[in-house]
Amino acid sequence: MQPLSRRDVLQAAAVLTTTASVTAINPSLALAEDSSGAKPASLAQIDA
Repeated sequence: MQPLSRRDVLQAAAVLTTTASVTAINPSLALAEDSSGAKPASLAQIDA
């Protein structure tokens, strides 16, 4: 495994923060995304 760069760490933190806030706002939406295996919007945007 390669060591994480500062950018990777910041990106991961942003994803976790976004996911946490979405979960707080709408838990059912977060559960639906998890169970279907679909990527949350924040991850899709980073991959693009």
